[in-house]
Formats: sequence, C-alpha cells, structure tokens
Amino acid sequence: MPQQNHGGGPSAPCRPTASTPSSAPERRTRVRWWVALAVGVPLILLGAVAVTCLDRPDAGVTSGADLDGGAASGERAGSDRPQVGDQVPLFTVPTLSGGAFQMPNGSPTILTFIDLCPTCIPDTRTIAGLQERFADVAALAVASDPTADRARLEDFVGQSGARDFQLALDPQSTLTTRFDAFSMSASVLVVDRNGEIVYRGPVDEQALTDALIAAGAQA
Repeated sequence: MPQQNHGGGPSAPCRPTASTPSSAPERRTRVRWWVALAVGVPLILLGAVAVTCLDRPDAGVTSGADLDGGAASGERAGSDRPQVGDQVPLFTVPTLSGGAFQMPNGSPTILTFIDLCPTCIPDTRTIAGLQERFADVAALAVASDPTADRARLEDFVGQSGARDFQLALDPQSTLTTRFDAFSMSASVLVVDRNGEIVYRGPVDEQALTDALIAAGAQA
C-alpha cells in the first residue's frame, strides 16, 4: 500500500533531481579558462615589449656622438683610421656643459681621448698648459672608457687643471672606435682651422707645440 501522509492522502513518488547547467565539470573548465587568460595575457604583453626592445638596441641609452659617415659603433675603423694629412671625420657630440662640440669648427683643435686613469692626469695637464699658451685653441676631451659618467670625467679633468676643456662622454664608444683611439700612442690629434689632421700620436709637449703652430694657433 502507498504510504500515508499526515493529511491522510497518498504521498507523491520520489523523483531524481534534474542536473543544473553549472555542473562540477563545467565549473572546473571555466576556472581553467580564467586561469589561462590571467597567465597568458601578461606573458603576451611582456613578449611584445621584449621584441620592441630588441628592435631598438639603443632604447634608454644616450647615443652620444652623431657621426657623418665612417665606421659604425662597435666596429674598428681599420683602413679608415684617420691619419695625418686626412680631413677629420665630421661629427657633433653633446658636451657636459649642455652645448655641442662640432668637428671641424674653424679653430685649431686638440682632440684627446682619455682613459680616466691616474697615470693619465699628467698628460692631460700638459694639454691644458698648451691650451692656456695658445689662447685660440679649442680642446675636446672624450672619455674613451664607455663606463665613465659625468662625475668621474669632471673629477679627472679637475685634477688635471684643464678648466677650459670641453668634455664629452662616449657611452657606445662611437668616437673612440671611429678614430681608433684605443691606444695611448694614438690618443691625441691636432686639427687645423680647415679640418686637416696635422698631428696624431701620444702626448709629447714639443711635438704638440709644433703641431699647433703648424695648425695656425696663435701664442
């Protein structure tokens, strides 16, 4: 007999509960999709940023000198190394004073590449003395050490007493490479008013004096 309920009538037969759309497997699938999106989207964005940086190797780095032709940064100049009798390679470089130094510039010029080592201070002091002796001579000191910063270069030149030097950093070794000035024996150049190189070699006071006179410098 059918069971009686408290109201005296037959009770309804038991029926299985119908499944809802949000079953456990479906919920797990949705959770996996959200996790994949949360992880995958940032990775895609990071990848796009990385590709952009690879396409721009100089991003965030001061480029330094602007060369008009010549060897590219990171390549040795080789047979294009500027020699006595050659026209100086054209370039413009920002200086620490906030201006720009251009070669050639219409004045007898001493171009020196300095390594910021203590033993180089006497050589730089010699060049500073020559600049004081020849009042119309311009002097540009380029830090050939690519890791040099403003403070180190200014401190070095200050110790040498070179008050009138124009100072430039070379973070990508652009100028040092173009002039192939990695050796102390070829780290100083004298350029005349017309842009011709009249001296290239080490710091030698007498040789530099003769070169400046040949370049048209007035004592």
